[in-house]
Amino acid sequence: MYCNIKAASTSNIEYSSLYNNLPIRQLIVFLKDQVFTLLKLIILERKVVIYSHRPSIVSGLIIALCSLLPGFLAFSGKQLSSKKIEWHLKTNEMYGLPLHIYNNKVHFLPLFSLSEINTLKELNGYTIGTTNSALIQLLEVKPDVYLNIDEAKFTILNKGLRAALKLTDYEKEFIKNLMMDIHYEPNEEHKIDNWQCIKPPTEEDNLRFAGCNHYIRQQFTDYFRELIVNLSLAEFVCRTLQPKELKENTLKEIYDDLNIVEENLTPSEYKEPPECKIEVKEEIKMEHKKLEKPKTFNTKAEFITYQLLKNYNIQFIKEWEFTINYRIWELSHFPRLFCFSEYSSNLYNQT
Repeated sequence: MYCNIKAASTSNIEYSSLYNNLPIRQLIVFLKDQVFTLLKLIILERKVVIYSHRPSIVSGLIIALCSLLPGFLAFSGKQLSSKKIEWHLKTNEMYGLPLHIYNNKVHFLPLFSLSEINTLKELNGYTIGTTNSALIQLLEVKPDVYLNIDEAKFTILNKGLRAALKLTDYEKEFIKNLMMDIHYEPNEEHKIDNWQCIKPPTEEDNLRFAGCNHYIRQQFTDYFRELIVNLSLAEFVCRTLQPKELKENTLKEIYDDLNIVEENLTPSEYKEPPECKIEVKEEIKMEHKKLEKPKTFNTKAEFITYQLLKNYNIQFIKEWEFTINYRIWELSHFPRLFCFSEYSSNLYNQT
């Protein structure tokens, strides 16, 4: 397969074509809010088992799920000799993406063979698909979550993770809006409780951008980029406030570097894609109305951190900080990534 890809003319391959024919739309309709739960478990390097008696369904769902993590399934741009793919990979690198989740201690196995069950004992985490319903009983250490696609049953077995996996109102609204964009209407004789009951997209659906696979992936890309940019800003604030207030010129110096960043990241033969355009909004005010009670903050840094990260579940962020992929992300993203946050100008105006 690799030889065939390498021999083919790949200079004009679009980035989106790497994700063709994945059941992404079907995945969102089937799992809804639980898509976020599974993605967070994967990011936390936890043990995830997904079952279906049909191998094409279980492996397809897992690959579609992971495709929502920006850059996760992309080939090397050099191997494909496509400058369009190189551009997307280079942009993702600025954000520290893709996240380096899988390694020798955390495995990705879309179709798992029962004969390899002993190898799971040595792993800290995994994402595996199986067609053998007996796997869950044979495991000495139970997984953190088990999804039975055929019966549409989603079970969190590790109760200690429930706080970190709780979805925020922002994330629930995100999925609600995505479902509206998909324009999905179930068959009259079926409820949306089975993967096979979900109707494939019609010709009209395929012609509509909103709700298509590329659109769905772009929404998740924007979500994860926003998360890590605000996380980067929160870390910067905690380092800089110390614990009184920001230095007057610190953020101003960051803005002065924006033009240099744009020149270095944009290949001369391509215009910057609209979704990657760097903007600094001048008048962005953080919300102060929907604070959960009781909530106390000892320092200004704690309050700002809460405001920046509350949309993503701060408990999840705390759990994420203990993973290997988080530590790699800290070392690999653009050092001044936080200046791309829409809130950074608001912080600068306050100082």
